[in-house]
Amino acid sequence: MSRHLLCLLFALTVLPITVAQAGVGIFEKTTDIPRLGNIGSTQLVGLVDKGGKLVEQYLVTGHGSDVWGTQDQFHFAYREMTGDWRVSADVAWVGKPANNWAKVGVMIRNSTDKNSIMYNTLVANYVDNWNTRTSSQMRKATGASAVGDADLAGKLAKSVGLQRVLIGGEIPAIEAIADFGSGWERIGSLQLAPAVPDKALFGVWVTSHDTWSTATAKVSDVQYQRAQMVGAAPAIVDLPGSAAKAGFSAEGRDNGFVIRTIKAVFTDGWGRAEMDKLLDFGCTGPLCLGAGMPVPGVEEGTRISKFVNLRDSSGGGNFGNDESFPGIDPFEQPAKDPAAGDDDNNFATEVLAVMHLTAGMHAIGVNDDDGTIVKLGGIEVGRSGEWKGVSDTNFFFKVEQEGFYTLRARHLEGGGGSALEMFEYVKNADGSWKRVLMGDVANGASPVYVPEPATIALLGLGALALLRRRK
Repeated sequence: MSRHLLCLLFALTVLPITVAQAGVGIFEKTTDIPRLGNIGSTQLVGLVDKGGKLVEQYLVTGHGSDVWGTQDQFHFAYREMTGDWRVSADVAWVGKPANNWAKVGVMIRNSTDKNSIMYNTLVANYVDNWNTRTSSQMRKATGASAVGDADLAGKLAKSVGLQRVLIGGEIPAIEAIADFGSGWERIGSLQLAPAVPDKALFGVWVTSHDTWSTATAKVSDVQYQRAQMVGAAPAIVDLPGSAAKAGFSAEGRDNGFVIRTIKAVFTDGWGRAEMDKLLDFGCTGPLCLGAGMPVPGVEEGTRISKFVNLRDSSGGGNFGNDESFPGIDPFEQPAKDPAAGDDDNNFATEVLAVMHLTAGMHAIGVNDDDGTIVKLGGIEVGRSGEWKGVSDTNFFFKVEQEGFYTLRARHLEGGGGSALEMFEYVKNADGSWKRVLMGDVANGASPVYVPEPATIALLGLGALALLRRRK
């Protein structure tokens, strides 16, 4: 055997090569991901329905360890689609796969790389204890670990579907759907999918969940249709031109946010109403009788920051380089952990800025614990749930007129960890979107400016000094 042939055989054995084959029926291409010796296959077979009509049916055979973790092994039959599309199919196992977690379903995927971003809806062959189930899974970043969004034990869907829907005609989201006998319904939650490009792979997949055997599914009624949202659509707030701040000039103004935190001492009934009292009047509880009424022991801190990327002792969120909440843990200065394990409770944080917004659709969000209310131009564009754990919440709004809009966010902290990130979604050249910290102009975010004192007073700081420190 020649050296060249030996090198070729070594490359085919070691390198994770994916080779797409010619189309079969409705599918443009079929492939094993990664290349597994062409063990998987998609075969088009004829089926005559009860009305005597010849319809398409496929036998899809898959091999590989799983679609899960940081990389996948499966067989994929797909089309490349642009925009808001749905792929759906009826699925059923042929015989009984050797592994209980063999999976068949539909998928949207960025590429045929084994660690690609992907979203799927599936029927698993799990029969031990919990019976067959329908699930949805996703990998939101290349090479990240896959996570599940819905896992419905005992619910077997005959038809599974997955679709990309464009919120407001622009912002991409993924909706997993299934038909359990009463028509399409959403399973799991609507997932914002900024990292899926405008052109993506939509198709049917099978994995045997076993490197020593294959699994075959019967797939029929495969449909590619324009997406039409099945579950509840997210609210889109209209931001009228009248909400723009008149006379504001960015010239000479610093980029960034005024961030102010006050810690309550009287905490009976602590919640959003008491948070507003604390931020508006500097007091809370039954002793708070009006503006200017002091309550000894309340601590506060204020600073100007380039971004809102705050953490006490909660999770690190989506971005690194966290800062502490102003006035919280003032004597701790660790490089990587603002709280150093110390956990302050029952405080309120207010974020103030002026944001330049272009006309059209926008998406922003918060990663927070315990809850945040966000207003632009005095109009509430969204709020995250009160008393929730650290997680992302996205807000959508449409700007009628380009201009400067005041930004005010109020964040409630009760017990346990605390975190507040504010971010924005911006569009890439390939049609995908990315999440960046609000105010990160270098990465495409809308410019954000420190408000002048008159705006600060209007937004609620009143006569409080801008840089007032802890009492």
